Amino acid sequence: SLLQRGFASYSITPKKIVLNEQKTVLFDPTPFLKPVFWVVSLVFALGYGFSFSGEWQAIGLFLNQHIDAATDPIFKKSISFYLFSFPVYELLSDWLFNLSVVILIGSVIYSVLTFVPKDEAGRKTRYKVTSLAFAFLMLTVAWGFYLDRYSYLWLDHQTVTGVTYSEYYYVLPGLFILFVTLLGSAVLAALNAFIMQRLRFLIAGAVLPILVLIVGVVLIPGYVQSFIVKPNELDRETPFINFNIASTRAAFQLDRIESQSFQAETTTDAFDIKNNSATVENIRLWDRPALQSTLKQLQEIRNYYDFTTVDVDRYKIDGQKRLMMIAARELDVNELPEASRNWVNQRLTYTHGYGLTMNTANGFTPEGRPQFVLSNMPVESSVPELKLTRPQIYYGQKTDSDVYVLTKQKEFDFPQGDSNTYTTYEGTGGIQIGGSLRRLALAAELGDLTKLSFSDDVLSESRVLMRRNIMTRVQTIAPFLIYDDDPYIVVDSKGKLSWIIDAFTSTERYPYSHHYQVNGQSVNYLRNSVKITIDAYNGDVNFYVFDDQDAILKTYQNMFPTLFQSGDKMPADLREHIRFPETMLKTQGEAFGLYHTTNPKIFFQREDVWTLASLTVKGQ
Repeated sequence: SLLQRGFASYSITPKKIVLNEQKTVLFDPTPFLKPVFWVVSLVFALGYGFSFSGEWQAIGLFLNQHIDAATDPIFKKSISFYLFSFPVYELLSDWLFNLSVVILIGSVIYSVLTFVPKDEAGRKTRYKVTSLAFAFLMLTVAWGFYLDRYSYLWLDHQTVTGVTYSEYYYVLPGLFILFVTLLGSAVLAALNAFIMQRLRFLIAGAVLPILVLIVGVVLIPGYVQSFIVKPNELDRETPFINFNIASTRAAFQLDRIESQSFQAETTTDAFDIKNNSATVENIRLWDRPALQSTLKQLQEIRNYYDFTTVDVDRYKIDGQKRLMMIAARELDVNELPEASRNWVNQRLTYTHGYGLTMNTANGFTPEGRPQFVLSNMPVESSVPELKLTRPQIYYGQKTDSDVYVLTKQKEFDFPQGDSNTYTTYEGTGGIQIGGSLRRLALAAELGDLTKLSFSDDVLSESRVLMRRNIMTRVQTIAPFLIYDDDPYIVVDSKGKLSWIIDAFTSTERYPYSHHYQVNGQSVNYLRNSVKITIDAYNGDVNFYVFDDQDAILKTYQNMFPTLFQSGDKMPADLREHIRFPETMLKTQGEAFGLYHTTNPKIFFQREDVWTLASLTVKGQ
């Protein structure tokens, strides 16, 4: 390592220390310092090795980046620089800074331990080691401040996001002057290592950048902001507000929203039911919570079934698109009777949910119940267009446990009267148990050593279905995407069930764009570039691209060329069910509340801020 090479370069020779006229002691610190340097080097190498292993995504994006033609308005660099290159430069800067600090500390320790009075050769060596270490530190600090200039592009202020007037004209120049000053300090320290070899030059090299930082980056910009910008803030900040508006609208695709003027109606034609039958027939009257509560009473059948969510979709009935409410009937093994909660039941017998309910969004029976299109167990259909041929749900939103199929135990399928119907898995999902060694490895991976390793019910041809929760499944495959928290189930033309999940690319470093919270993450760029299908029976996952202009997704495609497929390859019977995701709608709605205006004066004065509507239920 660098520390070891440094130690070898400056070997420590034994020194004679005269205690008195009769006694001289030979001091040799090498036996002590050598193992210390080895231990420090090893700890340092392991620590940084492990820390860098978690940065695979940043390094992968850097090496596979797609160059975007768009540039920022301040430094005129490609947006790709900030998305893909800057994070790696920042990572390297932090690494080099920490390394330089360790080297400087090591040089100081070296100087202390090798100090011998009136040893001119030793003094020169100590100054050389310490001065070069200090020069390296100044270089790393200089690069850090040079990179810091770019981070002002996405800094949120009270009025505007991005570089402001005082930052553009004073802070950024001040940081550049500080950068040059630090380079000068590094040169001074290097000269001190070989020529002057005096402590005062190192002190000067440290004090001068601090003075520049205080005066040029803190005091002067602060004065300008308080006494020049604040009294004329709108005039000073207008160009930068325009940058903020344009960038935020582009980052969240608000610039694609069309505004249209229309004449106010003076007739009741819009309320004519006969002339607007297609619209009236698809007005949703069922409230989701109310329907979910009703389904629990009418269609759960057993306590261990659960309708986690109710989704809205459209299906063709009698040649017409109709709005439908769909809810998957999933199995929750935690709700089994307490006496039945054992390993065999929870892992081998109760392995899957069954079917779904589908009702028209505005249909009611004379008793006020949902007008079902699909319901009951086994699943019954009231229309010929919709049939379920594979109603079992092995992969869903409630399937949080691993299960074993093709075992000696029959799988519970659904209750029918006073008896139960059983089935055997016929799909391709999961991993085959195989021989003893593989069984042991799977048991260790699944944390099931005491059961799987010794179970006679699980055969070599049995399969383990793991990571069955659809959100966990996609997050394991592509942890770099943000996922919509409302996946929905779809019935395809063959009567099979698939889940559809919307996924997003994002960043927090888009220049001049304001930040918003999306599923717990602060982002200032969001694209619904990916839609995912998951087979509810086999667990097959497919990622489809729906925005081929997204630079971030293009970069991920370069990293993982076999992961993403063109959106055109999504089966047509699933493609007709894709929708505009709720996460995108909420985020765009929040951003549009302020950024619908392109007038910097109205924006600055917050004269026309919109807020999202809120739902009041029982006074709350």
